[in-house]
Amino acid sequence: MSFIPSARARAHKVYSTHTPGVLSSGVADHTWALILGFMRHIPEADNYVKSGWGKREKYIPFGWDMEGKVLGFLGLGRIGAEVLKRSQGFDTVNQYYDVIRNKPLEEQFGAKYVEFEELLKTSDIITVHVPLLPSTRHFLGEKEFNMMKKSAIVVNTSRGPVIDEKALIRALREGTIRGAALDVFEQEPTPLENPLLKLNNVVLTPHCASATWETRRKMAQCTVDNVLAYLKGERPPNVVPEQREYIF
Repeated sequence: MSFIPSARARAHKVYSTHTPGVLSSGVADHTWALILGFMRHIPEADNYVKSGWGKREKYIPFGWDMEGKVLGFLGLGRIGAEVLKRSQGFDTVNQYYDVIRNKPLEEQFGAKYVEFEELLKTSDIITVHVPLLPSTRHFLGEKEFNMMKKSAIVVNTSRGPVIDEKALIRALREGTIRGAALDVFEQEPTPLENPLLKLNNVVLTPHCASATWETRRKMAQCTVDNVLAYLKGERPPNVVPEQREYIF
């Protein structure tokens, strides 16, 4: 997959569009699938049953309940808000850090705003929902992992480079944190030699959080709407944030 830099497109007076909002529900569902998959050893249990349940000495280790766990949101935009809504059925203690505070969501869903370091130090589960910007590249690295609880897990359905993958691998190997559940990677497709693929304390999926029939139909319709608006001589309704101030 190739990408056209927004600045270059703007220089040639070409609109760059995206499909905001329509992915939020599907990605939020997948985020919870990753959380629960890790907490209850779902991939390991599936493999255990298929490889001969009752015929082996090995047993599936106990998992962990969600009730009472501190769920920390790194970013509370469209997708983070949908994940927060779904947390209401799990009786978690919710907190978040974002550059923009969202008091309506705090009041509606009981989410507490905390500073970044407090989020790292006190969360049992940190779920990442920030855009990939120069300021968020390697937002979570060795320093941040060392601040977390040893029992913490990190869930990422945003963009791979938000996490320093080499630092994450060290943290997982050394027991600095308990585990990770990832849908995105620094290099995609992630190579088979990636050490993450050899670790037992991770759950991994291939950047497929938006891969549902319903979500992809919504994305296609949003794309068509953008194209039709342009062909009518109108400004596309969903230009990328970098072009919000421009009309060609």
